[in-house]
Amino acid sequence: MELKDEDLDLILQFKEGNKNAFEEIIKKYKKIVINVAYNFVYNTSDAEEIAQEVFIKIYQNIHKFNPKAKFKTWVYKITSNLCINVLKKKKIHSEVLVSDTKTLPANKITDSASLGDNFLIQKELSEIVRNAIFKLSPRQRLAILLQYYEDMSLKEIGESLSCSSAAAGVLLQRARESLQKILSIHLKDIV
Repeated sequence: MELKDEDLDLILQFKEGNKNAFEEIIKKYKKIVINVAYNFVYNTSDAEEIAQEVFIKIYQNIHKFNPKAKFKTWVYKITSNLCINVLKKKKIHSEVLVSDTKTLPANKITDSASLGDNFLIQKELSEIVRNAIFKLSPRQRLAILLQYYEDMSLKEIGESLSCSSAAAGVLLQRARESLQKILSIHLKDIV
């Protein structure tokens, strides 16, 4: 996947002094950046602050961007670095900020027939998975989020995390193994 022409056009326009081009970049990537940040820190105000910092970094460093690279990957790299920095500053990477998850009793799952019950079960399972992802190391968490939530390739994940595709693959494998261990504890009562 190559750099989209509109991204390159906006970047070139901004480098030439067109401030509206930067506003277009913000419009295009703001939601993506906030989503990645939120899924990483699970805090709306932190996610919004990270997004602001991402666009400040882009503004300050756009002259360093290589037009042969993918702009989207560069944005993810800046976002990833800032997310990790927020966790380091707050020292919360091992704490659980999302709501406490308690597994549903097995009989609730087998007895539920209505759509409402299925929705509640799905919501509970989503919270368990989200909580498990939050327990991963920051780099593992980012790798999982970038692959499964942002649908990035190993190459793009590696570029975003400043490592090779092979290292990104190993990181994802370890993250999956860690998730499997965490989830097996939470889900043993359900299965």
